Amino acid sequence: GPAVAAGIFTFDGSGGCTVTDTLNIGVIGAIGPRVSTSCGYAVNPDGTGTLTVVFPPPLDAPVPLSFVIVDNRKEFHFIRTDRGAVAAGIARRQ
Repeated sequence: GPAVAAGIFTFDGSGGCTVTDTLNIGVIGAIGPRVSTSCGYAVNPDGTGTLTVVFPPPLDAPVPLSFVIVDNRKEFHFIRTDRGAVAAGIARRQ
């Protein structure tokens, strides 16, 4: 069913990250705020990259994302890349 999330990505510059968000799944309702239990990323020289985040139960499966950094490193656009899950978003530097 439909779902939406809003939150904050924090990157350490060395491949580690933290994601804090609130998720709303239509049939379940709001879950959160949640803080990732693990998070890692890699950036390619062309500004594309990958990120995998894991949240605590009940939704503790890894969430793989592919992204591209745009607007002079002020923003990144991402898509979820696991099978069966369709999601996209934009994160802007605050």
